[in-house]
Amino acid sequence: MYLCGRNSGDIVSSYIWRGQDLGSTSLQPTLGLGFRGLSLLAWGSVGLADPADTKELDLTLGYTIGGLNVGFGTATAGAVPFATDFYGTNGLAVTHLSLQATKSIKVTDSFSIPVFGQVTVNPC
Repeated sequence: MYLCGRNSGDIVSSYIWRGQDLGSTSLQPTLGLGFRGLSLLAWGSVGLADPADTKELDLTLGYTIGGLNVGFGTATAGAVPFATDFYGTNGLAVTHLSLQATKSIKVTDSFSIPVFGQVTVNPC
């Protein structure tokens, strides 16, 4: 077992998800574990300024074989398998497609600042 993926913590100025304002300044840590190509990634978000901000925990299971990542990578997709008023679905629906770009800005030889931008759409 080993730590894998992007183990970090981001601070974002606002938490906007699928066009919804889910909170102001938020801490969003990421931790991944892996074993023989199988990985488990945990991502969370918690508001720092307002206790009413959304708190979220997402788990992603992935598998890598021959350089192909299944489950988690730069492009992501999400779906809900059932009807729900929160997502406005009547059954199985793709509710999340996103593409993320990341860049690490080097400040010193031992310190850099990670920056990311993400475009997300809700096809349903």
